[in-house]
Amino acid sequence: MTKRRHPHAVFWPLLLAITALALALRLPNLSDRPMHTDEANNAFICGQLLEGEVYHYDPQDRHGPAFYFSALPILRVCGARSLAEMDERTFRLTVALLSGLAVIFFAGIRHPLGDDAALIAALFWAAAPLPLFYGRYMIHETGFVVMTLGLVATGWQAIERQSPRWAAAAGIFAAMMLAFKETAVINFVAVGAAFLCAVLTPPRYEIPARQWLRMAAMCAIAFVFVLLLTFTWFFTDWHGPVDLVRAVVRFGHRAGGEGHEKPWWYFAKLLADGWGGKIFLTAAALGAVRAWRARGFDRAVIAWFAIEFLLHSAIPYKTPWLALSIWMPLAILAGLFLSPPIRVLISSAPAARFRFAIHIAMLAAVLALLGRDSRKWVYRRCSDENNPYVYSHTYDDIARNLQPWLERSFPNHDATISVIAADPWPLPWYLRQFTRVGYWQPSEMPAKADVYITDAAATDKMQTQLEGWRQTYFGVRPNVLFAAWKKDK
Repeated sequence: MTKRRHPHAVFWPLLLAITALALALRLPNLSDRPMHTDEANNAFICGQLLEGEVYHYDPQDRHGPAFYFSALPILRVCGARSLAEMDERTFRLTVALLSGLAVIFFAGIRHPLGDDAALIAALFWAAAPLPLFYGRYMIHETGFVVMTLGLVATGWQAIERQSPRWAAAAGIFAAMMLAFKETAVINFVAVGAAFLCAVLTPPRYEIPARQWLRMAAMCAIAFVFVLLLTFTWFFTDWHGPVDLVRAVVRFGHRAGGEGHEKPWWYFAKLLADGWGGKIFLTAAALGAVRAWRARGFDRAVIAWFAIEFLLHSAIPYKTPWLALSIWMPLAILAGLFLSPPIRVLISSAPAARFRFAIHIAMLAAVLALLGRDSRKWVYRRCSDENNPYVYSHTYDDIARNLQPWLERSFPNHDATISVIAADPWPLPWYLRQFTRVGYWQPSEMPAKADVYITDAAATDKMQTQLEGWRQTYFGVRPNVLFAAWKKDK
């Protein structure tokens, strides 16, 4: 069995300090960035649920229910009872809290990994630009990756302790992964292969077959119970589990790209962005060399990363947030290499102290470069088209121009608004204060309105009908321009 590596009495105070840092970096200024289309879509569903509508799992393109029942309690505590009562900060608060508090899960891998390496990996999660950017971004991916870390931590505790209870906890996290996002199947393959690598290679775990069966049974029972609990929305809609099977087919087709095709090296380029990314990957590669020599859990992390990277790179469908699943094992490997060997301070040998100083200098350099990238991409240029983590993002034009224009024209929000667009998102979020808003496709005839908002196709069609109306153009997303029409009084 893997032994503890020089546990430190200050581990928990340091981990709690890193947790506080993670929250301090995620909670401020959550409303600075415009709402992405996916965020607006999720907010709309949360608004429906707040208003009393019953949740029904949609296998087409909505992902799992865990996202929504995680958000609803926090939204209610913040006083939101409808979409109109939500704002960017209250809506994004759920993912910021979940992402920040996830630092605690690194305690689950401190024994096989070592306290120093676990703390450094946690520090990377707290402050590195990729997890920090999407830790303030209300989509399913962050919750899904946090649950993956929870599965790794509890699964390893189950193996180390030969504990059915920890196995049940692992089953809960596995079900929550699927309940956050159906593509958990990829992570199941990667994490499952990593555990097999750890268990079947020396030093092997002497666990009786009967105990293995107990652990597997508890894991399966917990997995099935939580999966049914979430996908039936607390046992109120039994179509959900059936639709989950249909979703597997749906996402199998979507893996082909559907307009999001990227070359196989897309994630490698994204992770290596900037000097911070390049040095981080170098540290992870050197950590992999050390992990290969150490075997056990360390070597399992290599298998986890390799399978995640190969599968995600082979699938044509790629978006930047998918890189989070690849980034997590890389952070652990980088932590292995960069963790300062605190125990050498006990020695008076100059060589030992010099080695400690070199580790501290390397760690400081990586953190400084990653911190500079975080400051640039997470805060200062959070919606810039050149931001590597921004993908088909909403322009500031909506919040800076369209919303003020509507507020000045209709301060009582009493206008009738007709939106004619093939893809109107994220407009339902930005028009949430108006109660009389209708949405039509460009091929349909809209109702009479005080304001018309049209995409390019509908603009050409409505030119004659709205002759004499004043137009105001605004950008929605890259290469997407809408027009707002209002009749002069």
